Amino acid sequence: MNIIGKTDKHAQFVISVPVINRDSQQVAKVYQPPIGRPTAQPSGLSKTRNVYFQVQHARTFKRIPAMICFTYPRQGRTKCIEVDSAKVPSFARLTPGDTIAFEVRADGFQTYRGELLVGQSEAVDILYQIKLLPLYNVLAASYDVPIKQKLYYEFRYATNANFISRHDRPIRYFEWLGFKPGQDYKLLATTIDGRVVADETFRIKPGLNVKAFWIRHPEQSELVGNQIEQATYFDSTVLYFNQSDYSLRSEVKGKLDSVAWRMINRHNMLGRITGYTDNVGKRGLNMTLSEYRTRVVAQYLRQKGVGANQLSSSWKGPDAPAAPNDTEENKAKNRRVVIRFFTK
Repeated sequence: MNIIGKTDKHAQFVISVPVINRDSQQVAKVYQPPIGRPTAQPSGLSKTRNVYFQVQHARTFKRIPAMICFTYPRQGRTKCIEVDSAKVPSFARLTPGDTIAFEVRADGFQTYRGELLVGQSEAVDILYQIKLLPLYNVLAASYDVPIKQKLYYEFRYATNANFISRHDRPIRYFEWLGFKPGQDYKLLATTIDGRVVADETFRIKPGLNVKAFWIRHPEQSELVGNQIEQATYFDSTVLYFNQSDYSLRSEVKGKLDSVAWRMINRHNMLGRITGYTDNVGKRGLNMTLSEYRTRVVAQYLRQKGVGANQLSSSWKGPDAPAAPNDTEENKAKNRRVVIRFFTK
């Protein structure tokens, strides 16, 4: 279990532990080869025994490829074999009479460790069926939330605007197969009127992770973004475009999906969409281009379910640049649409 950040004795976590039936992870039975297929014969003068292995998914029972390594305690030596996913079991030639420790590894599954005793008798071959549990990277979360406070919670990647999960209640056990160990993620919690009461970045480690999130009281949180025009606007989103183009980039669509979700869930939230260009070309064409950029953003949001009465539009072409139009890098900053948010 990985504890992320600080927590205290009052934090409560809900944890789901995947299990399988008792004594079913390692099952040994007599191996009966398919009709017409003889068992593998030991080499030499029978100083070894054939022991057969199959590795299965513990939930679906589907056979999976794996690596099995055997350790002889008395000799202190180790040997490994690869087990494939074919119907015919793989076998290893092991020294009889020894209690042998073994370890089973497979990509995407929890490692299994066990022991086996290789029998002296040559009369029967033994088949070991090993069931592996999938390796889950999960997050168990605790939230210190002000009483009767309605909030919106968003899990996202820390390095871009793409969402993983959006919900209007705290999710205490977050099981998502896309969690990647070593990658940073973010929780953003906001009030209905857009005040950010939690903005935390955390890193997932392999396996079970627990994290306590601290939610500030809205009175302790300031409005986001530039508080201009008498604090009417509280946040903004900037969307960038290619030169002389008004089509939406994939990363822009990801940001707009986030904007749409917020506005759909907050009917008193309004968006002012303004389009801009760089100063390359004729002013009239740039004014038209900025209009098209504005309209395509508004159309995308409406298609996602945002009410037309929540949106207003304007376009300014090359006017009010965000940066001087002296370098290509700065010009790229001016090829944009800005959405500024305010409430009714």
